[in-house]
Amino acid sequence: MTLEAEAVMSGIKYSQIQFEREKSACQEALGKINALRSSIEGRKENVENVLDQIPDGVKDSFINEIKMAKNWLIMNISPPSEGMNSTILNNHVKQLHEIMKKGEEVIHNLIEIKEVRREAKARELIGKMETLKSDINGLDNSLNRWRPERYRNLQNSLNNLSLMIDKGDFIEVESGLNDVSGALKNLEQEVTILDTQDKNRLYVLGALRSVCREMGWSEEKEPGLENKDNPASTVLYEVDTYSAGKIVFRLTLDGINVSSQISKNTCYRQFDSLSEKLRKFSIITKFRPPGAVDEKPVLKQAGELNQPDDGIESQGKA
Repeated sequence: MTLEAEAVMSGIKYSQIQFEREKSACQEALGKINALRSSIEGRKENVENVLDQIPDGVKDSFINEIKMAKNWLIMNISPPSEGMNSTILNNHVKQLHEIMKKGEEVIHNLIEIKEVRREAKARELIGKMETLKSDINGLDNSLNRWRPERYRNLQNSLNNLSLMIDKGDFIEVESGLNDVSGALKNLEQEVTILDTQDKNRLYVLGALRSVCREMGWSEEKEPGLENKDNPASTVLYEVDTYSAGKIVFRLTLDGINVSSQISKNTCYRQFDSLSEKLRKFSIITKFRPPGAVDEKPVLKQAGELNQPDDGIESQGKA
């Protein structure tokens, strides 16, 4: 070999072996990429199928998980370009592994929503519903007596919400339960006041009957509601004074009105006497004609009779 030839041979050489290794690494990476892309497409089909099986109402209760699944489905996966070396292709493989891993998390969450968390949410809502039913049942007598139509509406609402739980409309059910709870709270306040007023009215009626008997007045008939279908209607109590004619006491939930045949002069004496005798029942009344300015009478606490503190006004005309 000549010196010139030796000089040429001493330069940088290209290794055919290195070329074969790079080509092999690229082919291996491309094989992994194709397999992963195929697996990801199959996983997307699984995700779409599970999403279709979850009712819209349930999806609304798990917004973040559903959003993550939908974002994963539309994730753009670019195919490898020609001329990419093995290093770039292997980075692509790593990215596809991450996408695949994210897809496994997505399908796990969806299956949990479908099989487990849906049941847990349903149980939570059913628990709230049962609590409301219990509260309503505790007020059954009062609600049915004073507000029967609204009472039935509450019951119908709960029945409808129960059906919606079966369909998975959890968001609407939760909102509906809050509405029922608010309506029940308002109703409870109303019927509690009405119960108290009616209790006071019955106490006043009992005291009034006792005093009328003491004054020698006879009852024309058993006192009763003016409208038997409406417990809030006026209670009528009619007595005969014999010497001065008949008196009709009209007891509303918050006072007394009186219609009488007694002459004006006798009227004041009779009713002042009536008021005086009612005092021993802790009932303060002052019967005056309509329009007369006077201190309003009240039913005061009678501890020995265990009466409520709430007042009851009594007005009348003679």
